[in-house]
Amino acid sequence: MGFFLQSMWSIPLDIDTQQAENPTSEEIDFFESKIRPLLVKRCYSCHSSQAALMGGLRLDTKEGWMTGGSHGA
Repeated sequence: MGFFLQSMWSIPLDIDTQQAENPTSEEIDFFESKIRPLLVKRCYSCHSSQAALMGGLRLDTKEGWMTGGSHGA
């Protein structure tokens, strides 16, 4: 996967897409040490390519979290 899920929990309306597409090493480290383990523990069992996708929401791809599930983005 990658860094794309870092901003999943709180996406500001004025997000700088250049910055979001080019994360710093500190941002990548933060995602890998704090965010990904939480997603693996709490979310991926129902919202990944290996799951039955509850509500149609897939959280293991950028397209999945940007599109959203049956309740929208």
